[in-house]
Amino acid sequence: MLKKLIKHEFKATAKTMGLLFGAVLLLSVLTSISLKLPEGNKFFDTIKAVLIAVYVVVMFGMMFAGILLLIFRFYNNMLKDQGYLTHTLPVKMWQHIVAKMLTYFVWIVAAVVVAAVSLGIFLMGTGVVDFSQIGEAISQFGAALEEYPEFINMSIWILVLGILQIFANILCMFASMSMGQLFGKHRVAGSVASYIGLNYIVGILTSFITYFPMSSLENQMNAVDEWNSVQPAIKFLHGITNSVFPVSFVVDLVLIALYFGITHFMLTRKLNLE
Repeated sequence: MLKKLIKHEFKATAKTMGLLFGAVLLLSVLTSISLKLPEGNKFFDTIKAVLIAVYVVVMFGMMFAGILLLIFRFYNNMLKDQGYLTHTLPVKMWQHIVAKMLTYFVWIVAAVVVAAVSLGIFLMGTGVVDFSQIGEAISQFGAALEEYPEFINMSIWILVLGILQIFANILCMFASMSMGQLFGKHRVAGSVASYIGLNYIVGILTSFITYFPMSSLENQMNAVDEWNSVQPAIKFLHGITNSVFPVSFVVDLVLIALYFGITHFMLTRKLNLE
């Protein structure tokens, strides 16, 4: 049943997200082509300026509109009129939450990839990026990883923590909207207030928890007399990888469990459809 829910979520959001992605990629291509037009011509210069402005707006709009789409999808599907049908399905609540969480995660990652590809196309038009040198850059990067394996561990940690952060942020939005039910007729304002409140509390606790490993690492770095070689930087990265990242990993897992638990509790014990 979980697979069916995920498939349904993708079908419900694919059209809008696909249009957003397509618009960004199309504009990046058009803008890149326009940058190759001759300079000094008022008509061409106007086209360039307009396309660049529209491209920037659509690029940021894709991120914001995509997030808003996913927020409204969860709110309407779980907490408003559509919720009457959703909650009568023979599906456990955790399956609803997981299906939406995984679907939204995929769309967020896809948006990041599309933004990166779009930016690459745009930069290709400016001449800043020479794609003929990509192979050489990759080779140099691989050689650096072989010489300094600490970068591999750090890259893996950053990837894992980035994934966990996305899940935590998605579930934080779910938890905030679910808590918004407690505010009666002011659910939207309550959801926003809950989101701000949760992030504020979590920010304070996270700063306190990570203070000790960061303080210890800072003291070690202050003891370094000279930074004129790569070794102090390697030592710094090694310290982050072995002290700060593991703590952040545990914190992210706790947050994911906490937000998931709040969402599940509110939707099973405190459900009050609008």
